[in-house]
Amino acid sequence: MTKFQMLNILRHHLSDEQKIGWPSDVELNAFLDRAAETVSERLASDRDPSLVASLTVSGPTSLPDDFLAFVGKVPVAIVDRVASPYEGTTVTADYWRMLPRPSTFQDADDIPCTTEQAGLIIDLARIYALNKNEYDISQDLALLGQTTKSIAAVRGR
Repeated sequence: MTKFQMLNILRHHLSDEQKIGWPSDVELNAFLDRAAETVSERLASDRDPSLVASLTVSGPTSLPDDFLAFVGKVPVAIVDRVASPYEGTTVTADYWRMLPRPSTFQDADDIPCTTEQAGLIIDLARIYALNKNEYDISQDLALLGQTTKSIAAVRGR
């Protein structure tokens, strides 16, 4: 799904196709970014294998921008987003990564995430946007919670 498609779906869900409530995409991009971070953290806590990446640490190594946490225990110390292996060894370890922030892409670029992940990001961004305008979002939150539980159940977790 492209960034343009994500923004259009979000605008459609907000009933703002005419760009009246949100005349610029800047704020909607911020909602999508915040939602991508939240969805990443949630999926990582659910141990979603699609968010696992690999990192080799030999000496002080800057953590990638998408780094959330190591998968399991790793003999590495992290200080100020710099990882250093214990005892000077080289360590290759898996880590939980963040989904990409949609605002870092051009409108025509495909966002590298699954359709399910994009849907969750859009749904959560809609909730953030509606909450900013002080709408009652309790039903939206319940629906989003049920959706994430259903996706986890389908994957057998």
